[in-house]
Amino acid sequence: MRASVRIPAIVAAAAAVLVTVTLPAGAAGTNLVKDGGFEKPKVAGSQSLVGGPNVFFGGKCIPGTAHNCWGLGTGTIDIVSKSVWKPKAGKQSIDLNGGAEAAEVAQSLFTSPGQSYQITFWLAATPGAPDNVNIAVFWADIDGHGNTMSTDEHDFNFFPIGHTSTSMGWTKETFVETSSSAPEFAENRIYFLSTANLGPGNDDFGPVIDAVSVKQI
Repeated sequence: MRASVRIPAIVAAAAAVLVTVTLPAGAAGTNLVKDGGFEKPKVAGSQSLVGGPNVFFGGKCIPGTAHNCWGLGTGTIDIVSKSVWKPKAGKQSIDLNGGAEAAEVAQSLFTSPGQSYQITFWLAATPGAPDNVNIAVFWADIDGHGNTMSTDEHDFNFFPIGHTSTSMGWTKETFVETSSSAPEFAENRIYFLSTANLGPGNDDFGPVIDAVSVKQI
């Protein structure tokens, strides 16, 4: 549903540093997400990254923005190599509960007004998680000043029992969005926010994501 969802405060705070830059959108069928497999930086084992203003990873950003890279607005992620657990694709994935505070990551996308996009990602959980882990995915329309015009929220969960570091049980999640056709529209942003809350002592168990793509259809 369009327009009625309020982005959580931690996501809104991150949006303030993701400055809008308008460039031509990609052709239909092209993945607009840069480093959707979280292969950069290359890590040995795992590496924690703490969020905050102007914390970016996963590529060479357009300066001051989360274009061509990921922005980490809050919390801590773990970038995890295949030596720790098996990714869906490539050699790495990310854990959105890398510390006591659940994290959110975002990327700004060069899209076209009024066009439809298929969003796909693969979801699993930190091995050993004792119960369902949850994730919220936000799709935001952004105007030429970098302000959020509207957002949609999509909620997903993953049941980890029975899965291990070598058999993660990766699940494909997908949905379709249409960018705004309003004259002030400039771009879209996609946010992945851990909403896992497994209680005291389980703060580091949460959603793991890999192989993110956004393609015009």
